[in-house]
Amino acid sequence: MPLFRGNFYKVSFFISEVVKTMIPDKPVSSMPNGLYFGYPGKLESWMRTGDLKGFVVYFTCDYLGINSTLPNFDADYPFFTYNSEFYILVTDEEASDLMATAQEMMKEVSSAHPERFEVVKTVLRRNLHKVRSAKAR
Repeated sequence: MPLFRGNFYKVSFFISEVVKTMIPDKPVSSMPNGLYFGYPGKLESWMRTGDLKGFVVYFTCDYLGINSTLPNFDADYPFFTYNSEFYILVTDEEASDLMATAQEMMKEVSSAHPERFEVVKTVLRRNLHKVRSAKAR
C-alpha cells in the first residue's frame, strides 16, 4: 500500500504474521495477537506478505463522539496520540476477548435492527476500554 494519510481512527487486530510497515523510522512486522492503531493525520504504509487475517474497525470522531482537543483525550485513548506506540501485543486471553467483541460488532452491523449502529457504538466503546487496559499492562 502506498504512503497515505487517513482522516479516521482505526484499530486493526492481526491474527496472522503477514503485514509489515513501510515507514522507515518505525518498522514493525505484525505478529499474532497484535493490535495496530491509526488516527486522523497519521502517515501509513503497509506491505502484505501473505493472506491477512484479523479484523479492522474504522470510525470517525463524530461517530464515536470523541474530541482529541479535550484534556482527557490522551488518558482515555492513549493509543490514538502522536507519541504513542502504534502496535502492541495482547495476551491470548485478551485476544480471545477482542475477537468475541469484533464478532459481536460484525453481527450487529449485519442485523436489520434499526438501532444497530448505536449498539455497535456501545460495543466499540467497550472494546476501546479493553484495549486501554491491555495497553496499560
